[in-house]
Amino acid sequence: MEININFCLEHLERLNNLSQNWSDNENQEPDKLSELLLEFDLVINQLKDHANKNNDIELEDLYTQFQNNLIVFYESVASEKQIELICAWPVYFSEFISNRQDEETIVGLIEFLCDPDWPYAYSSEHNHTTQSNADTLVLQTEIPESLVEPESKIERPPEESTNLSAEQQEFLNLINAEIVDIQASHTERLTTLIESSERKESDLQDELDTQIDQLERIGSASEMVGLRGLKKFCKQIHKFLSHVRDSDINQLTTLIEPLLDWPDIIQAYLFAPEDSDYILAALDYLNLDCWPIQLTPVEQKDFEDAFYSSKIEGDTSQTLSRIRDATLENINLNKPEDVPEELFDSLLQDLPDQTAEFSLAVQHLRGHDYLKQLEISKRIAHTLKGAGNTVGIQGLANLTHHLEDILDALLKENEKPSHKLHSVLENAADCLEEMSEHLHGMGQAPEETLQILQEVLNWANHIDEHGIPAENDSFNYNHESTANKIENSETPINITSKIEDDEKEKESQVEQSLRIATSLVDDLLKRADENIISNAQMQEYILRSKTFAKQLRSNNHKIKNLVNELEHLIEVRGFSSQFSPKNKQDKFDPLEMDKFNELNTYSNLLIEAAADSNEFAMSIEASLLKLENLSTVQRRILLENQEAVLRTRMVPIKSITQRLKRCVKQANKLSNKSAQLKIVGENILIDSDILNQLVDPLMHILRNAIDHGIEPAESRKQQGKTEGGSVNLRFHKKGKQIYISCEDDGRGLDIDRIKSKALEMGLLHEDIAFEKEDALKLILQHGFSTKEEISQLSGRGVGLDVVFADVRDLKGSVSMNTHYGVGTKIELSIPMTFHSTQALLVSCANNTLALSNRGVEEILHPGAGSIISKQNMPFFAYKQKHYPIFNLQNVLFNEHKIESDDPSQAVLIIKDEFDNSHAILIDKILDSREIVVKPFSRFIPKMSGLLGSTIIGDGSVISVLDLLDIVNIADPSILRSRNIKKKQSEHVNNIHALIVEDAISTRKSLAQFMTDLGFNVATAKDGVEAIDIIQKQLPSIILTDLEMPRMNGLELTDHLRSNKETENTPIIMITSRATDKHKKEAHRIGVTEYMTKPYDEDILLNIINKLSITA
Repeated sequence: MEININFCLEHLERLNNLSQNWSDNENQEPDKLSELLLEFDLVINQLKDHANKNNDIELEDLYTQFQNNLIVFYESVASEKQIELICAWPVYFSEFISNRQDEETIVGLIEFLCDPDWPYAYSSEHNHTTQSNADTLVLQTEIPESLVEPESKIERPPEESTNLSAEQQEFLNLINAEIVDIQASHTERLTTLIESSERKESDLQDELDTQIDQLERIGSASEMVGLRGLKKFCKQIHKFLSHVRDSDINQLTTLIEPLLDWPDIIQAYLFAPEDSDYILAALDYLNLDCWPIQLTPVEQKDFEDAFYSSKIEGDTSQTLSRIRDATLENINLNKPEDVPEELFDSLLQDLPDQTAEFSLAVQHLRGHDYLKQLEISKRIAHTLKGAGNTVGIQGLANLTHHLEDILDALLKENEKPSHKLHSVLENAADCLEEMSEHLHGMGQAPEETLQILQEVLNWANHIDEHGIPAENDSFNYNHESTANKIENSETPINITSKIEDDEKEKESQVEQSLRIATSLVDDLLKRADENIISNAQMQEYILRSKTFAKQLRSNNHKIKNLVNELEHLIEVRGFSSQFSPKNKQDKFDPLEMDKFNELNTYSNLLIEAAADSNEFAMSIEASLLKLENLSTVQRRILLENQEAVLRTRMVPIKSITQRLKRCVKQANKLSNKSAQLKIVGENILIDSDILNQLVDPLMHILRNAIDHGIEPAESRKQQGKTEGGSVNLRFHKKGKQIYISCEDDGRGLDIDRIKSKALEMGLLHEDIAFEKEDALKLILQHGFSTKEEISQLSGRGVGLDVVFADVRDLKGSVSMNTHYGVGTKIELSIPMTFHSTQALLVSCANNTLALSNRGVEEILHPGAGSIISKQNMPFFAYKQKHYPIFNLQNVLFNEHKIESDDPSQAVLIIKDEFDNSHAILIDKILDSREIVVKPFSRFIPKMSGLLGSTIIGDGSVISVLDLLDIVNIADPSILRSRNIKKKQSEHVNNIHALIVEDAISTRKSLAQFMTDLGFNVATAKDGVEAIDIIQKQLPSIILTDLEMPRMNGLELTDHLRSNKETENTPIIMITSRATDKHKKEAHRIGVTEYMTKPYDEDILLNIINKLSITA
């Protein structure tokens, strides 16, 4: 097909008008240029689609080349000359489209495209001559018969390059020999598959596994010699084949013919890695339409960059595998945002000891036991390199990588480092310790890191090319180091200030953190709790004093009344005495002078005492009021202190979101689905202990939602749903509770299937009615599963029952709602912390108790409702509802009868974990307050319903009870999973995974990965420790490193294979050693699967599934 010239010219004219408007506009701001580039990109996409539909590959490539330039201009500032090139591009292409056969037009276009101001210009590196390019553009595109050179060119042996070291040339020869071995059987196998009329899926699977294994070996070896492009080439074909394996294995039949070509393409490239023709042939091969995944323009550019960056320059002595110039990017110590905090913490935990041990070993490299110290320092460098790569700290990984190579070279030659080299190694060791301090937040990044890395690179490159220099050999590395470049440049770069600026920017963005031991936090919490208790006692005494003051005042009032009455009586008596016989000796009349006796005197004293008492009472009340105000302020401060201390234990929910997302990703892969997980509220803080205990239940719920809930893609399409499906996980806080809901848009619960499964298991009788509520309770039974086949995801009968048990242990609750064909929603309610709770203080059999408010729905005062009898069982009737009723006193004293309908008793309405309501009779409710729960010591056995104790205001110690557990004690028929934990542990304990790894970050990462898969994980630091663990408990699978102290992975495997009990145990070796030699030796000894670091979790998961090991 030919392109529509008018279509192309119309779009090019549009671009020309846009360019003209830009040139005429005086306001040429960067934002306006971005808009112009976006307009260009949209039009170019339309032109590319047109060229693609008409199979005009050359024209499509020209459009792609221009689009790649646009991407660069969009991400950086374009110069005036580059803007002129952009504006001129439509003119040149319009002429070219109009005169496709005119040689002058084509040559003009080529010269325009070769302008050096283009970021991606045509050059002699990509094209041999302008004339050859013109010939190429003149020809109408046809699909090439072959993407590789003629066989006559392929048959010649690879020429040795003087740019390669002996070791690298050996690797290159090994890769070519491997290709030759592959070609011997490759074509025959694929041809047999093509000609076979009956292809079995097992044959296709075997061929796919063979192809992937071959590509992995070639890719790993390519990386060893620095051929990054070839490594990415092999990985991309691996990706194509993995997609086929995960979707439909039968698709492999359509890829057999193109798969015939990749060994030839690799062999052609190995003959001349610098030849752009072979690079372009490889890129064209990856862009074939038959592949299940098409490369994006950005990916194509990445592949091109990878190939050209790994080629050998003729005018240098650069080796393929090592950089020469240290850059700021190479010493970056920033933590990647997507790295889980617990993984980064594991690196920090191990780093100080390892850097200190490395520094000590380096100091003794000139001693008599230098070989032992070389071994130790090399092993630690290897461990630090792996840890740095696992966590993503590039500065740490890069420095230790090149240090390991130097130490390895010294070890192979049994040589001590020279004085100069030893000095460099010591500086590097000091730098590593400073890096460790910086990562712990105890200082800035070491200022000399760039210079030290450059010195290490100089030595490593010199050893690669010339071997280890002798002690007295002068070593003046000719390569211009980064430091020298900086000194000689006209505008020197201040590396130190750059690092400091980065650190200041980082400090302004990230709040400094302090690592605090859990025991210290617990001690601070204990002290804060005791302060609150002490404050509560103070308030109690204040309350008592106020009560006494009120009584004193009341008594004073009584005294005053008596005094008034007495005074009145005295006056009356005095009045009556006026009429009594007068004493002749009196000279004054009673009206002229008052007469007083002893009664008058005492009455006056009584009046004065009463007045004083009243004044004292008022003073006491005033003092107590001030004390009460101070106590209130102190309590507020104490509560703030307690909250601040509690925050040291609080972590955001987003700290576990990566594990949850990985869980969904793995579940999708295992069930061949593509559900999307959306998490809302991940910034909410929760107690770290509670959050850690929440991880397993949440992952159970997510796996269950994907495996049982989300339907296969075809089924969803038929129902009018999206193919992938969605799972929404929401967190929100209300009071001191965290509410979690997990809602999927899957099939919902199949009530009929659950009923039939229950009948099959003998859990139901056919004549009993079965409602949705019964199904919701039934799926929480231990061992209940509707899956017929056991898989990594389900079918083991361990699922929602575990969720229910775990949440119940957290003093939370679970509720479910489902609609068949619409989806299921599971809701959890969890307390944010265990240290304090809102409680009711009640009186029960003359004892004061604290009742946790968990499950309390309503508090009814005495006289509300009545007790009735139904079927010889007591019920509480309230608002036309009947509740099973329990008397708290009878339950605690192990009695099960309601004696009488006592109108003085209060009633609590509570709702249990199964959404059933109950009534509990309480003798008397005293108060409602927040209490600090003190757990019992380990010497007191754990009792159901007893949370701990607390101290109330008068100093008394009272018990804290959990009402829901009390209800379970009162009515054993509602206990659904009291022994779930025990049964679960009995089931899981026979499925063990053993992780043997000396690097703590990798060890913890693997342990978390296997735990998330449902394995019971044990870890060991080396082979000796692993054997001790195996003697106590045989593992179902072992994941081991190769290089470890005391006993390495090969020695461990050899030992296990000689033992009858472990001779068939699957062993997966995960190591940074990627050579075929190491791999063959591992397989010879008995390693089941061999993987290289950094390991791919998806590949590891596939291997575990292939080994048919399920948790």
